[in-house]
Amino acid sequence: MTQLQTAKRRFLAGVLASFAPLFGVRAWAQKSPTPRLRPKNPPVWTSFGLNGSPNHPRFSLTKEFVEGVRPEGLGMRVIDSEAFGFMRERVTPLLMRQQPPTVQMKDSIAFKEDLILGFAHDFEIAVGARMEKNGDNLNTLVIFMSGVGLILTFEPDIGWRVISSFPFKLRLERFGKDLKNVRQLALENFDDCYSEYGKAFAEFVSRFNKWDQGFASNIFARLTKVEFHKDSKEKLSGFKLDEKFDEEFVGFLSSTYICDSLNIPLLPFREATDAMARFGTKYKEVMKVQGVNQKGMPPADFRFEIVIRDLSKTLTPSRQLGITVIRRKLVINFLAVFMDDNNEPEKILQTFAISEGEDKIPYGTIEDDTPDRDLIFFERLLSSILSNLLSGIAKRDAQLLARVGVKLDFLAPSIPRFLDCCSKVR
Repeated sequence: MTQLQTAKRRFLAGVLASFAPLFGVRAWAQKSPTPRLRPKNPPVWTSFGLNGSPNHPRFSLTKEFVEGVRPEGLGMRVIDSEAFGFMRERVTPLLMRQQPPTVQMKDSIAFKEDLILGFAHDFEIAVGARMEKNGDNLNTLVIFMSGVGLILTFEPDIGWRVISSFPFKLRLERFGKDLKNVRQLALENFDDCYSEYGKAFAEFVSRFNKWDQGFASNIFARLTKVEFHKDSKEKLSGFKLDEKFDEEFVGFLSSTYICDSLNIPLLPFREATDAMARFGTKYKEVMKVQGVNQKGMPPADFRFEIVIRDLSKTLTPSRQLGITVIRRKLVINFLAVFMDDNNEPEKILQTFAISEGEDKIPYGTIEDDTPDRDLIFFERLLSSILSNLLSGIAKRDAQLLARVGVKLDFLAPSIPRFLDCCSKVR
């Protein structure tokens, strides 16, 4: 048994026992799905918008890019109706090429008949660090972008209503440039970044816009809570990561991993606001979105919660090898709850999961050990935990679960109900 396996077993042995009563035999609390919504045609592709106020700090790079970097954007405000026309131009050809067709291209909307497909931008952050690639440490710019595809209805007397949604992310890496001004470097790469972002959106549209199979009409899933245990908060503060590896960073990216690994639609981690109003700009003569009661996001029935329980980082220098090995560990508590017809919560699954990884920096080069580098690697650990945990549950794969220190036998009693809940939201 390796030292890593031993450490995982010792840690998990002390916490898993506390969850044993959770998996006792009980009657499943049922929430009956209504008949599936079966549209006659694909949804109408409309536009791109921001999932939140244009002045929110998490959109600051996009705002500067649109208003001050793009030549056609000079003098344009991010709230202008055509501010993101460039994204519609890039995404439309990608969607039109998909076979079988996933969207319609129309200049008008038939109320109570047409569904609408929109693209909402949730979150962005740019970091820079010296990273190992092919044996060398290279200056590396990493841009994280997170968004959500929204399938909606619109009725003049009711407003918007979400039918289905699918979060996704982009992780763009660029090597070799000076990192003295990461923000400026990110803006220089934002045009390329938005092109790749559009490709990521189109890929998820092909996976989750199953209009010909219908949509679950009254049961929805969502990551509703992200918390940090006080111990992890203190450590993040010590790593100078508390303002970057925060609730929004973990929430938006984790929503993508849940959606991707379980292959289920998921409501946005944050509710869409400006995005829905912008979707109507293409059809502004018929969509009177101002002053309309916006129903927006339905309540989530299948709810996920994540607690960042612990994280650590150790440096082991070796003068002989000429390197310093950095080992990082991340531990989360993952919880799934289903709300029944009486809005009573039923705990479906709860478990700790752990992932560890290491990288190397040249011996004695402390300047390479930075908060941005830590953010990149802790995000990789978060991705590893959720991808292996949820894929392992979905496939009942003991090896995938073992990678994050979870035993299939422990979760086996809860898996049938968990997968039943997943099937209800597809």
